[in-house]
Parts: sequence; C-alpha cells; structure tokens
Amino acid sequence: MGNDTYMMVCDSDAFEKLDAWFNAIKRGVEKFGELDLEIENKTYDMVMFSIQGPKARDLAKELFGIDINELWWFQAKEVELDGIKMLLSRSGYTGENGWEIYFEDKNPYHPDPEKRGEPEKALHVWETILEAGEKYGIKPAGLGARDTLRLEAGYTLYGNETKELQLLSTDIDEVTPLQANLDFAIFWDKEFIGKEALLKQRERGLGRKMVHFKMVDKGIPREGYKVLANGEVIGEVTSGTLSPLLGIGIGIAFVKEEYAKPGLEIEVEIRGKPKKALTVTPPFYDPKKYGAFREE
Repeated sequence: MGNDTYMMVCDSDAFEKLDAWFNAIKRGVEKFGELDLEIENKTYDMVMFSIQGPKARDLAKELFGIDINELWWFQAKEVELDGIKMLLSRSGYTGENGWEIYFEDKNPYHPDPEKRGEPEKALHVWETILEAGEKYGIKPAGLGARDTLRLEAGYTLYGNETKELQLLSTDIDEVTPLQANLDFAIFWDKEFIGKEALLKQRERGLGRKMVHFKMVDKGIPREGYKVLANGEVIGEVTSGTLSPLLGIGIGIAFVKEEYAKPGLEIEVEIRGKPKKALTVTPPFYDPKKYGAFREE
C-alpha cells in the first residue's frame, strides 16, 4: 500500500466488530507472508460534526473558503479552523447536501485513563459553527432528526436493516448485500471474502429482500411490525416513522423476495389492525425539489 492512508467512518455500533475483523484478517495474512499495513482505531480520539441542509454550502464557503459542490461525493479535503487542523468530507446521512468535519481532541470516556480529558477544541468548533451559521438558520439536531431524514431519503441504518445474530452457531451477519439491495457495490470480477457464499445465495434465491413502502391508510409503521399480503405474513418492518415532509407513514421492511419490488399493495399490522401500504422506489420525496441533488 506504500504511503496510502484510508479512513473508515462507520456506525458507532460497528466499530469494535470492524476493528476486530480487520485485525483478524491482518494476522491471518501475516502468518503466510509480509504485510505492510497498520490498523489504528481512532474512535475515542476523534470528534465529528455533521452540517447538513440547503445552506450547508454557504457555511462551508464562509468558514473554510471552499465550495463543497466541487468535491466528489465522499471526497475529503484538509482544512483549518482557528488553527485546528481537520478533515472535511462531502458526506452525511440525511439525504441533504452537506459536509462533515473530523479532528482529534480529548475524550472524557477514553478507555486509556492517560488520554482522558475535556474536549476543548470540540466545544470551540461547535460554538463557532453555531455562531457563523445563525444567519443561515442553523439548529442543533440529534439522532431523531437524522433518523427521519435518512428514512425519507430511503437510507438504511446499521442495527435496523443490517441486524446481526451474535450466536456462534449461526452466521454473524444476518443480512447479505444482495438482500439489502447493495449488489451494485459488489465487484463480481474480483476475489473477496464471502464471494462464494453470495454466489450460492444468488443461485438458490434470497428468500427475503428489502423494500421501501409508504402508508395508504393512516398509521405509523414501527420496527418489528408485521407486513402482510393477501392475509399472509410476508415479512416485518425494520425502520418506520411519520415523514415530516410528506405527513404520512413511511418505512423499510424485509419481505419475501417476490414482494420486494415497487408498485405492490401490501399491509402493515399496526396495533393489531392491517393498514394498507404501497411499495415504492426511494427517495420518498421528489429529488428535483428536495435533498442533496435538488435543482437550484
């Protein structure tokens, strides 16, 4: 790999599993040869802020003098704010245009007692962003807001759509990329761990697959609710909410493979009663009017 450096940003629920997995692969390769690779888990050493929304581009110009629209999606650039060096990436998980910044700082919960401390840089950056963004209507938002936004965009969430079975007698990952509609990211012409298993699954059938749906009847779908068709249980909801933008219930479910396509009428059992719904193609909104690629 030479001097190449890669940074992986994952869901906080997954970092320990991924760190263990990468190091297990590294140890396995090193048993049979040399490997010029270092893996460092910086989870407790880094701070991340995500700025999302139509005015995020203006704020990036003001704070860093860059146009985020000139960056590729997920491309990163080194920037500086009041002497604090950081990495800015054009990313986010809300479906909106935006950017995220990453920089090192102290953490009061660091597993190493000698590295614990108050995150003074983070507080300064937080206050600077809020002050500069006030004219753009910036507001602090938590995971609840992120969850409704990512659902409206049709994005999945680790731990919901990609659940795991933590049992030694079963596969670790309960959902495969094929079932989660991620086959576009599979390079079948390359060799990779799990390829043979995916080829076998593709040949014999997926059994169940992910689908997006919106409610026709009134009701808010929630995780774990049963999904039916013609009176038969065909799956269950993995994510669901009331869309603030549309004013209707929307969700993601895993259903029998034959029902995992848009334009089908299904039912979601809400409080013991079946409610009509329709499978759709995400995003749930008009991408020309809303989201990261709206027409300005």
